[in-house]
Amino acid sequence: MRLINFREIQNWSEWRSTWKQKELNRQWTSGTINKQNRVLRSVFKWARMKGLIDSIPEIKDAPESLRNSRRPEITQHQYTTLLKHIENKYINENEPAMERVYQRLFYLWLCTIDATGVRPWKDAKNAIKMSDIDIKMMLNGKDVEHIIIRRKEKGKEYSAVADKQWLNIYEDILAIRKAWGVTSEYLFAHPVTIEKRRIIKNEPVLSFRGQWRRAVEELGFAKKGDPQQKRIAPYSIRHRYAARRYLYNKDITLEDLAQVMGSSPRVLYEVYWHYKATDNYQDLVAHGYQLKEGRVRLLDDYGIRIKNVDANSEEHKAWYEKYPRFTVPPSN
Repeated sequence: MRLINFREIQNWSEWRSTWKQKELNRQWTSGTINKQNRVLRSVFKWARMKGLIDSIPEIKDAPESLRNSRRPEITQHQYTTLLKHIENKYINENEPAMERVYQRLFYLWLCTIDATGVRPWKDAKNAIKMSDIDIKMMLNGKDVEHIIIRRKEKGKEYSAVADKQWLNIYEDILAIRKAWGVTSEYLFAHPVTIEKRRIIKNEPVLSFRGQWRRAVEELGFAKKGDPQQKRIAPYSIRHRYAARRYLYNKDITLEDLAQVMGSSPRVLYEVYWHYKATDNYQDLVAHGYQLKEGRVRLLDDYGIRIKNVDANSEEHKAWYEKYPRFTVPPSN
C-alpha cells in the first residue's frame, strides 16, 4: 500500500504552478487551480476506497479573489462592434441561408444574455426552454408589464428579470422558428440537421463557442496566451447586465441583484463593488476632505508643502519666482 506524503504533494504543486504552466503557455487563476485540487481530492478518495492508499494527503487551496480573477466586462464599444460585425454577416443575402441563420441566432443569443443577465449555458440542462419564459402584457396589449425567465443554474433556482426590449428579441427568435419549422421545447434550437457535425434539428444549441471564437479573433479582441482576467468571453456580457442594473438603478441593493442573477450578495460585492464606488464617488466623499477652489500649494525644492495661498496672489507669484520646480505657475 502506497503512502503519499506532504513533500510529494508540495513538489507536485510547485511543478504545476511553474513548469506545467510554462509548458502550456498558460497562467491559471487561483480558481482554476482549486478546481484541479477538487478533482485530485476525488481521485485520492477513490484510491483510498479501493485500498490503494492509506490516507488522503492534505492539498491546500490557493487564496481566491473573485474581483481579480473575474472575466473583464466587455466595453460598450466592444459590444456594439461585435454586434455590428455579426450583423454584417447575416444581412449579406449572397451568403448561404444556413450560415446566415446561425449568425442571426448567435446575435440574438448575445442580446439575450445582455438583456437578462443569465449565465451562458453549455448543456441542455441549463438551456432556456420556451416554458421557462413568462411574458405578461398590459391591458392595452402593447406595453410590457413584465418578462421573467425561470432559471436553475448551479443548483439554484431564481427568476431572471429581462429588459422590456427583450420582447423584440423574443419575437425575432419566434420568426426564425416559424420560418425554419422549429418546434423544439428549447428557445435556441438547431433549425437544420447536419449529420456530419452531429447537429440535429430541434435539439438545443448548447453554445455558440465557434462563432464567438471566430468573431473575437477577427475583431482582434482575443490575444493568445492572455490570462483569463484579460480575455473577454460571453460571460463578460453578464457583467454588463450586472453593472447596468447596479449603476443606474439607485434603489436596487446587492441582495435584490443577487436574487435576479442567481448569485449571492457576497460574490456580487466582491466583483461589482468598484462600480458603485466609482458611480457614487461624490456621495461617498461628501463631508470629507474637499479640494478648495482658488488655492494653490506652495512647495519648496525638496517637495515639501509649506502652506496654501490664494492663486495668483502676490505671495503665490513671489514663491513661484523663488521655487518654480514644484509650484503651479500663476495665470496672470
